[in-house]
Amino acid sequence: DRRADCIAIAERCMANQNYPADRPQLMHQTDAQRTPLPDGKADMVVLFDALERHPNPVALLAEARRVLAVGKPLLITAQRKDLTGLDPSAPEQIKLEPQRRRLMWHELGNLIGAAGGFQWMMKPQDDPSRDMVLLMKRAAPAAAVVDRSKVA
Repeated sequence: DRRADCIAIAERCMANQNYPADRPQLMHQTDAQRTPLPDGKADMVVLFDALERHPNPVALLAEARRVLAVGKPLLITAQRKDLTGLDPSAPEQIKLEPQRRRLMWHELGNLIGAAGGFQWMMKPQDDPSRDMVLLMKRAAPAAAVVDRSKVA
């Protein structure tokens, strides 16, 4: 997380929990384009509403791919672009918010495809009333292909 106070809250929540293996490690991350983790050592990466805020979401996904071990999960939540009542041909209705983009499924699929190296673990369920949630896994280098036809 890029906010140290959020890490502190999570650490307090985890303090009294029993884990079957090593306790999860959380880190305050100030540079999302390069984490201090070695290649292929993370057991899971969670990007919670991060792609919408990052100036280079493809680089963020590439960094997630770098640190994830092959076969380990990447969980992504992304805020859905609300097109209700929007006329795409009317520029005055389009508000660009560079620090808080919202995405459509095909945009999210294009970002993941551009980063490469992930496979679907679960087909996305599209519920227009909710944020988008994707569960991917780090693919082995030879199988690093995202089938964009499954993101509609």
